[in-house]
Formats: sequence, structure tokens, C-alpha cells
Amino acid sequence: MLPPPIHKVGATLNAYLDGEAFDSLPSRPPSPLLASGAEVFLVARQSGVVRALPGRDAVAKLASFRAAEWQVRARACCGRR
Repeated sequence: MLPPPIHKVGATLNAYLDGEAFDSLPSRPPSPLLASGAEVFLVARQSGVVRALPGRDAVAKLASFRAAEWQVRARACCGRR
């Protein structure tokens, strides 16, 4: 049986609230890594009106997709006003 996954939020909470649990964490990640992930930031480099968000629905349908936080909507103004 595999141990439960370790994530940065749980490890940080254990560092402050449960020293024994924190000390039981491995000093290195498993090798080979059992999974990978990515956090993507999409940044507008110019001001204007966002006409569309192409690909948004296609990305959300990927099996590996977990969550998205959008700070802008289509037809919204972004950048300097």
C-alpha cells in the first residue's frame, strides 16, 4: 500500500502544528517521481479588451485538469485604463 500523498499545505501545517508528523516526512521526494504537475500563469502584456478566452473549455476537459482561477472575463478591459 502506498503512503498518502504529501502536499505543501499539509507539510506546512505539520511544521507548525505537529512536529512529530513533520519529522516523519521523507527528506527527499520518491524516485522516480510518481506524478508531476504544473501551475500556469497567463499574463497580458498589453492593455485592451479581452475578446475571447480560446481553449479554456478544451483545457478544462483534460483528464489531468484540477482547477482554474480566472481574474478576467471575455469582453472585460485589462491593463492600464
